[in-house]
Formats: sequence, structure tokens, C-alpha cells
Amino acid sequence: MLRESGALQTCEVTVVSWEPIGTGQVGDSVRFHLVYSATAAEGPATLAAKFPAADETSRATAAMLGLYGKEVHFYSELAPQLGVRTPRCHVADIDEQTGEFVLLFEDLGPARGGNQLEGCGIEEARLGIMQAVALHAPSWRNEDILGRDWLHANADAAEKVRAMYPHAQSVFRERYAELLEPEFMQVCEDLAACIPWLERDHPKLSLVHGDFRLDNMLFDI
Repeated sequence: MLRESGALQTCEVTVVSWEPIGTGQVGDSVRFHLVYSATAAEGPATLAAKFPAADETSRATAAMLGLYGKEVHFYSELAPQLGVRTPRCHVADIDEQTGEFVLLFEDLGPARGGNQLEGCGIEEARLGIMQAVALHAPSWRNEDILGRDWLHANADAAEKVRAMYPHAQSVFRERYAELLEPEFMQVCEDLAACIPWLERDHPKLSLVHGDFRLDNMLFDI
């Protein structure tokens, strides 16, 4: 795989060890440590990889929403066309029938991960917004990008989300009623009751991240 991506030329990988990294909700990530047959190997010392979640509920949720396929196809088809800073992807492959997939990336460690509970400064916010721009601008009204089938919402999945949302809000209410200010909880209640919003069919203008928050950002790369 490393040879195919151009990251390795002549020597062989002789030893691989790994450790878990990150706190992904629907996927499990690891860091691979590589040892090569040549002392002065040209290959990377470490790689980052992402796989389906071991947790069955997380895996089923991701499968229902088509998350695994979207992520794999993004890295294999679209990332090279965009200005957004993503890790170099050596492998992006998925079994469309089972949902099993693998993403093998350059390791961006020791980059610093964002923390949405702590917040960030103005400069970090600016960097985050500029990355959003780098995602939106090249795809703006770009039918070559937006017209791809795997980007479109699955009708069955959308119906399931609509059916599940009120129950999800009731669980959220029970869990956070003592922590969230009443006026903000009311916004959540209103949203759960707003069926037209859940059934909206807005025009497709550009790619969006879908989970754009500090916990999913790396700084000081």
C-alpha cells in the first residue's frame, strides 16, 4: 500500500505495532509504528489509520447514515481537488456491501487537538474558518463535485432520522435538563417539533463538513 502511494520505494516493513488514538464516536483510530528492513528507510516511522467502530451501536448508526462511504470517497475522490488541509491519504478503501473500510493517513502528530469545552483564541478561530472556506469555495455550485451519488442523502436514512429525532430529544432533555439553561433547552424542543425543518430540501450549494467543531481540528501541524 505504501509503495502504491509512493511513500515507500525499496525496503520492506518488518515490524508493526499499534496504539489507539483519538476519541471518535463512530470510528476507531490507531497509530501504527513501523520498523523497516533498512536502517535508513525512506518510509514514514508512523501512520494513522481509521476503521469501523468496534461498538455495534456506533457502527450501525454510521452505516445507516452512510458515513463510512462518504468519508472514504471524500479522501479518494475529492480531497485532492480542494484547498482544505487534510492528511495525506495512502489508502482509502471500503467494502460497500459490509461497510468494512480502512483509511491510512500520514501521522500529523504531535499536532495539538482542539478542545470544544475549553474553547479557542481568535487566531485558532480564524484558522478554522479559513479551512472551512477552503472546503466551500472550490465546491461552490460545482456540479462535478456536488453531483456525485454518494453525497446525496439516502431517503430511507433521512426518514429514520426524522422518526428518531423526537425520541433523541427526550433523552437529551432528561440527561441535561439540570445543566442547560431553559431558554436553550426550549430551542431544542422547538427544533424537535418542527417537522417541516426535518423535511427541508434545500439547494446544494457547496460541500459542508457536517461536524465542524474544535474536537475535530488539529493545530500546529
